[in-house]
Amino acid sequence: MGTQAAFGKAPYSMSAPYDAEAVMSGFAAFSEFQGKFASLALEAASLSTDVFASSTKKALSNLRALSGVRERSEYGPAIAEFSQAQAQLAQDMAAALAEVMKGCGTAMSELTAEATDEATEAVSQAAKAQNPDAAPSKPVGTASTPV
Repeated sequence: MGTQAAFGKAPYSMSAPYDAEAVMSGFAAFSEFQGKFASLALEAASLSTDVFASSTKKALSNLRALSGVRERSEYGPAIAEFSQAQAQLAQDMAAALAEVMKGCGTAMSELTAEATDEATEAVSQAAKAQNPDAAPSKPVGTASTPV
């Protein structure tokens, strides 16, 4: 019976095979990154929605002008004008969406670079903490000669 009680306590007396604080810190950093990422994605979606809403209003305005034609002789020029206005609208909409995506892409690149730098620094600090007395490594191919 004495061995059974000692055996039952053994897992609780052992230290964790990982650094719980580092795991929590990593989770917090990942959560912060995901929050920033989601914010950028939602901002891009909001801006895109604004572009689409504005374009829809212009398209409906173009249709309103076309539907106001009453004379048979005015249909040809009205259709040509409508087609030209819609083509210009499509071009403007594509340019506006490209600007939104360009801004979002730039922000995402900056966010990713920042996260990569932070992760590299964290790994470097963790490696130094694991082996504090290790000398900095020399580049491969260099020889140390006594002076």
